[in-house]
Amino acid sequence: MNLKISIVGILIILNCLLNVHANNTSAGVIGLTFTSIGNNDLINTAGATLDGGPSYNGKGFYSLGISYIKPLGSYIDFETGIAYSRHTVTIIPNLPPDHEQTPKTEKISLLNIPVTARINFLNYLYINGGLILGTEINFSDNIDSQNGIGVLLGLGGRYCFDNGLGAFVNLYQQFHSLLSFGAGGNDYRWRLMDGGLRIGFTYNLHGQ
Repeated sequence: MNLKISIVGILIILNCLLNVHANNTSAGVIGLTFTSIGNNDLINTAGATLDGGPSYNGKGFYSLGISYIKPLGSYIDFETGIAYSRHTVTIIPNLPPDHEQTPKTEKISLLNIPVTARINFLNYLYINGGLILGTEINFSDNIDSQNGIGVLLGLGGRYCFDNGLGAFVNLYQQFHSLLSFGAGGNDYRWRLMDGGLRIGFTYNLHGQ
């Protein structure tokens, strides 16, 4: 049920974005992005582990995506797209001494749609932030579902060439599933957090 809700939400947002694009003559910028430098972890609001419950250590991630950037004015851009990320997490059991204590490795795969704004300054720099709508592709019995709405904050730099090509870097931090779909949002719920350096290569749809 959670996956169905997430997919419906993603389709609604994509439909709205396509309608906005169709009714606006400014084509914007499209790009390919990737992140391989960064770290991840699982956190909860209480900052503690339930008695008898496991703890978690993030062991890295990577992300690939398509980005669409739409200028809304001289100093602000709208950014969305879709990104796939793959996370590795180690689960550390918290069991009595006579039980198996060997850590276990799990993988989390997510599809995320960011709905964010960029505020540009000093010609080449920007800060960005907004919401991320995430749906988990593979589900684990050992890790709470990451389906839901999270937040993203970042700082970046960009450069555009005269031929329409460009590049950007974005140092960011994002928190997944702060508002969970179809799941209890208690303080002990484990939520994925990741941050890193996102690199993107862009093309202005207007060309030169």
